[in-house]
Amino acid sequence: ISRSEGESDVFVHQSQLKKEGFRSLRVNEDVEFDIEVNKNDSSKIFAVNVTGPDGADVIGTTKEEHMQLMEERNDRFDRRNGNDFSY
Repeated sequence: ISRSEGESDVFVHQSQLKKEGFRSLRVNEDVEFDIEVNKNDSSKIFAVNVTGPDGADVIGTTKEEHMQLMEERNDRFDRRNGNDFSY
């Protein structure tokens, strides 16, 4: 999650998203969350209790949308790194 005003980004695990079923976040989705500090490394922080504005469920994406976005991201990565796979 990107935070405002130059603060560092925060890792969030899908299990912390308030949403039934497939949990994900949509690009540029507004969310609210609490910060938790890693017990073993206080320099690492992560988001917990992630909701939409005013405690609503996050919007996220469908599983199909998420899989398409991941495929597109992987294709860009492969092209950028010269990987040319034929199946």
